[in-house]
Amino acid sequence: MTYPFGIDVSKWQGAMDWQKAKDAGVQFAFVKATEGANWIDPTFAYNWQESRRLKIPHGAYHFFRPADDDKLQVRNFIELVQPEAGELLVLDLEDTGGQGKPLLTLTVKRALDQFYEMLGRYPLIYSRASWLNANINIGDLPKLDYWLAQYRWALPYPLFTAEYPSDKLTAPTGIERQQIKFHQSGEKGNGGKFGAQSYYIDTDRFLGSDLASYFNAETHNVYLPIVTMPEPEPEPEPEPDPEPEPTDLPYEARVTASSLIVRDAPAGKDTGARLKKGAQVTILEEEDNWASIYMWVSKDWIERVNNLPPAPPPSGTLAVEPMSQNDPRWKNNRLGTSSTTIGWNGCLLTCIAMVCNYYSGEGDPAKLNAWLTANNGYTNGNLYNWNSIAFPISTWVDCYSVPAPLSQIDAALARGEPVIVHVDFYPSTNPIDEHYVLLIGKLADEDYVMIDSWDGFVGSFKSRYKDARRFVYRIVSYRRQP
Repeated sequence: MTYPFGIDVSKWQGAMDWQKAKDAGVQFAFVKATEGANWIDPTFAYNWQESRRLKIPHGAYHFFRPADDDKLQVRNFIELVQPEAGELLVLDLEDTGGQGKPLLTLTVKRALDQFYEMLGRYPLIYSRASWLNANINIGDLPKLDYWLAQYRWALPYPLFTAEYPSDKLTAPTGIERQQIKFHQSGEKGNGGKFGAQSYYIDTDRFLGSDLASYFNAETHNVYLPIVTMPEPEPEPEPEPDPEPEPTDLPYEARVTASSLIVRDAPAGKDTGARLKKGAQVTILEEEDNWASIYMWVSKDWIERVNNLPPAPPPSGTLAVEPMSQNDPRWKNNRLGTSSTTIGWNGCLLTCIAMVCNYYSGEGDPAKLNAWLTANNGYTNGNLYNWNSIAFPISTWVDCYSVPAPLSQIDAALARGEPVIVHVDFYPSTNPIDEHYVLLIGKLADEDYVMIDSWDGFVGSFKSRYKDARRFVYRIVSYRRQP
């Protein structure tokens, strides 16, 4: 029997050509969305959008990290994906987090309960038979559908695995054969054939004959409207005449969620922008349980800092207008001629736009992107040509393998030049997740005032990206023309 063929992808496949994948016979796909409590796959938004556009049956998966907050992982995953009817969700189980079988089973069950609490449905489980047998008491979990990996050993270089026959797939103990709905049948080779930029790609089979019916069956994947469920808190002890929380506006607040959704209205549509944990925002307006920054966020995931306007930047800070690549005015614009967007990969563009605006008094990411696209400012679709703009490069230092020379940053700032620096978006994880921010002033203890191009945050560099000497990998500044 020939089972319907599919693929699963993540950032390792690069910018997928989904039309090529569909033309090559891909009948369904799974795309990586998140990992742990706060990591988002940088290709997810594009892969998800293209799967929807081309009507390829698809699902999203979350790589589960048991050492992280299990309920928070599920909430962040669901709030990012916003699944519609016909879209599957998958919990990827491969990591024990150092937990033994009884505790790990309990941790996974809590995560599954969170899915049910938010959606009224459970996800599929991705894993392999040997891992489940060793680490999970299957009988303690709800009866679920499974996506199991089993493939041949890789052949010699170039690495390649022919598909493992799905009718010989091993079922884990306690799981009935009919619960196994998908088989990850191969793990290496032929990526280009299916639209990947990488040689490597995972291949999959659907263990049934009616793929469309499975993806549209109410029993497992038509999800109820999403309700963001705040973490329940213990009943507080009675306190005599507590001081009421001040309600005057504006006030400063700090984000407490790992990835806070920004909406276009109270309880409104997801704009695609996210605020990272620890980001400080100014609350301008409130409506029920919603707070307005430049858009709207849930008050469940912010905490008040004070009731004063934000402190002005330290003296000597350059008066650069903050901009965000996730500003709804341009975040969905295609970056150059590529298939990605300013919102997902326009950090450098946004930094350049802020520099141009500071020097000339005009320009924003949308206008600059259009100009660069029309004037050979990009190579390979969206790779910025550093000599494209009218201002000459004044400082250029690559320091990927040596400590960053902070004296070069200080000298540029002293000349009145904003400094573009390459940083690691998630400095606590490997590998380097490329991101650019703009430094506009000097603080004490080798810290700097930065504008984060991701969300327009103005504040301490160290508060997000740790030690500049260790975590700055490139330093660039432009000279203002007389």
